[in-house]
Amino acid sequence: MSRLFVIYKVVFVGFFMFLCYANAHAQTLRINVSDADTEKPVEYANVMWKSVGAEVFRNGTVTDENGNATFAVENLRRIHLKISCMGYEAFSDTVSTRLGKISVKLRPLVLNINEVVVYGKSQEKIIRESPEAVSVISVKELQ
Repeated sequence: MSRLFVIYKVVFVGFFMFLCYANAHAQTLRINVSDADTEKPVEYANVMWKSVGAEVFRNGTVTDENGNATFAVENLRRIHLKISCMGYEAFSDTVSTRLGKISVKLRPLVLNINEVVVYGKSQEKIIRESPEAVSVISVKELQ
């Protein structure tokens, strides 16, 4: 009986150590992205991250309908985070992963463009050249 207890104890301690090791190397980071003016969530914003010294962004995800995104960062205390969405100014900063939750407010991007004027020009077209079926009727037929 005591030998069985020792085996269970060794298995339990080994499993516990494995969980501690796995937790130390994979931390879940939750991000909430919202509009800075309206406080409403920003849906489908692009969230990219990389280690602080890395050249390019190799990891990314998209926020859901509530502006939330969740991803795992392995063995990193600080990451460079970049969030972008059409109609908003991009956010780019180095953040700490120790908090586990980060809230980012994106500022709306306002672009003033010059007035656009569209002119239409029609051309006369002979009815016989038209690809559509056309029938000519007189004013008397309309009455």
